Formats: sequence, C-alpha cells, structure tokens
Amino acid sequence: MIDQLAIDYAERNIVFVDYTMDWGIPNPVLYRYEVIERTEPGWGLTWAMVDSGQRYSRGAETHDEAVEKYTAMVEYGIAQEALADISAQYWVIDDTAYFKVTVQNLSGVDLSQENSARVYAFVKETGIQYEDTNTTHHASRGEGMTLIPNLADQETGTYYVSVPLREITDWNNVGAYAFVDYEYSTGGLFLQLNATEATKIDFVPVLTVGPTRITLTIPDNLTEIPPQDIRIMAGSEISWVTEANRPWINVNVEEGTGPAGIVLDINAFTLRKGNNRATLLVKDINSDSFASVEIDILVEAKAPPPYSLYIPLLTK
Repeated sequence: MIDQLAIDYAERNIVFVDYTMDWGIPNPVLYRYEVIERTEPGWGLTWAMVDSGQRYSRGAETHDEAVEKYTAMVEYGIAQEALADISAQYWVIDDTAYFKVTVQNLSGVDLSQENSARVYAFVKETGIQYEDTNTTHHASRGEGMTLIPNLADQETGTYYVSVPLREITDWNNVGAYAFVDYEYSTGGLFLQLNATEATKIDFVPVLTVGPTRITLTIPDNLTEIPPQDIRIMAGSEISWVTEANRPWINVNVEEGTGPAGIVLDINAFTLRKGNNRATLLVKDINSDSFASVEIDILVEAKAPPPYSLYIPLLTK
C-alpha cells in the first residue's frame, strides 16, 4: 500500500515512511506513535508526512480501507494551513545524523510538555528494502526526538536532534526530514504543525562523547541498573550542557567546561516491559555543535519458575 501511495503522490510534496516493528516484543519502540494502531497484520506504524498540519489515521482493517483512510489523511493534510514555520539542516558524523531545527510557532497554542510538544527528525533512503521491512519506503533506522520545553505562540526556538543510521547504500537517494507536533486533545490525538526537508551541510564538531550507544537487556524484576560512565571530549574553552528526552534518565552533571566524565543514571522502576529508548545530548552552548548518546533498553519479562510435581509422602 505504501509503495503504491508513494507512486500516486510522486508529484506532490509528501513523504511516505513505513515503520515495521517487532511485534513479538512487548511494547515495541513506537516513540510518539503509541497512539496509532497498525494498519494490517504484520505491519508496524505507517504514516505520511506532508508540508502542512495534518491528523493521523487511527488504523484500518483491510487494504482497501487503509488506502482510503491514508488517502483521506493526506488530502486533509495538504488542505491545512501550516501552523509552524520550520527550517532544518543536518550533518553526518560516523553513523549518526545531527539535525538543527528552527521552529516558529504559528499555532495559536503555547507548545510545552503539558501538551507533549516535540521535534522529530528522520532519514530515509528511498527504494531500499531492508531485510526486516516489506516496503521500499522505510526510515533508515528510526527517528530522533527532542522535547519542546516551552515555545509560546509566535515565538521562535532552535532544537537539536540526533538520528542513528543504518548503512546507507546511495546518498543520492537519501532524504532527511524534520517535523513538529503536539497533543491537541486528550486521548493521544496529535496534530502535526508542519514539516520540512533538511539541507545537508558540512560541519566540524567541537565536542564528542563516548560511548555513543548504550544497549542493555534486563529482566523486569531488576530494581537497579549500574550507572553508565560517559566521557565528554572537548577543548578546555568549550562550555557545554546536557539534555535528556526521557524522564527515566538523568546525569550527575548537567553543565560544565572542557573535557569531563559524567555518570548516567537509569531509573529501572519507570521502564516499561519491552523496548525503551532515550537520547542524551551534550551541546556546546556557544555553537551548534552537539553530540549524543543513544540508550536502548529491552526489559524482558521474568521467566516463570519451572513447574514442580509434588508427590505426597505417605507414611505408616
């Protein structure tokens, strides 16, 4: 369905992306997409991005219904007035894309964490079908997300997002995109304010971090996760701040100058069964340079104890 819709709208300013999740794992990582149901068995979250605000389909039972719903969704989006002005640049270092996204809020609503306002970015190589996907319109690996703490109507803010990449085959077919949405009504209904294609630029960072990935698999009865050491490599004149996009991670030092070691703490009590993903940003306060640590934690259900057969002991 997604491949067909992409052909149908090839001349329009629309990007289709298919997310195929491992539904064998409880709570697959859906980011903000927890609110949208699957469209067909075996599919993950499938969504369309347009260059103006839009509502999202709540899912469909059949292929024909899915086509109808997603076509209606796209047409609705095209007809809407953009509720934000967005521009974005990105650069690539090793296996991560780094986005700078500037947003002017034109929605008439103050954006904040009270309405789950967020900036997203993703990278897509059109025409590539990965082993774990069933369309040629899949994001490179996933999308990055940054919270909007507070952005009043008519105000402008700049946000930084990192996106981990899987291997890119042909950069000529790669597109990078950013968009903004918020929860406009209770019940997990989101409104996309606007979206944009990001421009790739050359960039030389002034700080880096290590490690850039933390991947853990833990049982669901674990109450304490060992602290994770993070190294910040920066010149002695570089002042930096840290920023996390999930409440279950925090660091012992939120700002500093020059090279440093910080400790990342993970609150095991607030993790959900299945996948949990977060990003820690470390940003130079005097430039656009930033680095990120991607944290992926799989919480596995505790295996039940083996069944025991009790045979009564008879005595005389």
